[in-house]
Amino acid sequence: MIALVPELKDKLLEFTNSALSGDALSERERALAVLGAAFIIGDIEVVKKAVVSAKQNGLCNEEIGQAHAIAIAMRAQQVANIDLFTASQNKGTLSSDSKCCN
Repeated sequence: MIALVPELKDKLLEFTNSALSGDALSERERALAVLGAAFIIGDIEVVKKAVVSAKQNGLCNEEIGQAHAIAIAMRAQQVANIDLFTASQNKGTLSSDSKCCN
């Protein structure tokens, strides 16, 4: 429906292009981020395109599978109201206390 408002559609397209082409992530990292988002969105055509892009950018089947598992876990967190960040800190996998951005 946003297509009915051309100026908003143009701004959204500009934002989308900027977000997908930024240089903070490598092409491989960007492909992985897009893949994870595609899994969360759940649109099969978007997932197919994201998997192709991931493969073209060097991700292996195991990495793609792990990304899918993370997406499922995050969805489960939402459904079951589980705090995965706190639960997995004991295993050293996820942390909400980032040291990179202090």
